[in-house]
Amino acid sequence: MNLAFIVGTGRCGSSLIHEILARHEDIGFISNIDDNLSRLNLKGRWNNQLFRTPLGRLTRKGSLLKFAPSEAYKLIARQISPIYESSDRDLAAGDVTPWLERHFVSFFEARQRAQGRPLFLHKYTGWSRMGFFGQLFPEARFIHIVRDGRAVANSWLQMRWWGGYRGPENWLWGGLPQPYDTEWSENNRSYTRLAGIGWKVLMDSYERASREVSPDRYLEVRYEDFLVDPQKTIESILAFLNWRGHQPSAGTSTNNRFTGREVMRSSTICRRRSSQSWKRVSVTSWSNTAMSPAPSALRSCDERRHNITNGRLVVPGTNGWVGYTLHSHGTSR
Repeated sequence: MNLAFIVGTGRCGSSLIHEILARHEDIGFISNIDDNLSRLNLKGRWNNQLFRTPLGRLTRKGSLLKFAPSEAYKLIARQISPIYESSDRDLAAGDVTPWLERHFVSFFEARQRAQGRPLFLHKYTGWSRMGFFGQLFPEARFIHIVRDGRAVANSWLQMRWWGGYRGPENWLWGGLPQPYDTEWSENNRSYTRLAGIGWKVLMDSYERASREVSPDRYLEVRYEDFLVDPQKTIESILAFLNWRGHQPSAGTSTNNRFTGREVMRSSTICRRRSSQSWKRVSVTSWSNTAMSPAPSALRSCDERRHNITNGRLVVPGTNGWVGYTLHSHGTSR
């Protein structure tokens, strides 16, 4: 089957990008209605049509009136296994059993058949799970949305579901690896530090898994680049999915690029949502001070890493290392 996954740490912009892509008339997906009514095992036959009507504007998270693509944790846990929802480590190819393979493949194939869309697009966050799904679907492609770790950590600290305030033994991602546990203990068990460590733990899982996926099946997209040029980013994703070469079916637009009414509607949503994102960043008030030279412990830090030290996030900047202090007051959700 023609299947692609949008993945990320969570609070990384993956929902917005998924919602925009899901408005393409050739893309199928699981909706929050399918997930909330998991006992009915709905296949979402009309998801795409409904999402391209005014009903598809009701995408606000936490709203009682909502219709949008879903990560389908409840549905998959009920219909297949809770392994997808609640594993305490990343899922790898070795976790696939014949029983799981049969049920996961049947699950996604049934929904693609019911919806009749050439491409089925599913999003999930947290652990990479790319080794697991890559084993299940050898031809599947992965679009990894990467957001500045400072913004992700800040957002987690505001989320009710983030269990870090009760310690990592009670959050979503299992116990800390020894080096990170030591790092947290040496920094007075700071919750800001823990949020940053959580981001690093998940990013580690993506880095390991991406090395096992062929380059033609893995695309990394910076959320900040998307905010600067949404159209270019969406086009690059569709090119990665080989969608420009797709021949439209009868009754669909002859222009198979993501333009026209769908992209205009999506661009409007994007401008509104992205401006809110930048507002949250500015309201959060990250103050910065130059730090040069970098502490020796940070010099070997990978460029994609953000070190969080005593409530400060330290990242490589253009003029040496820069520290950012997080102010948790006055934030906006």
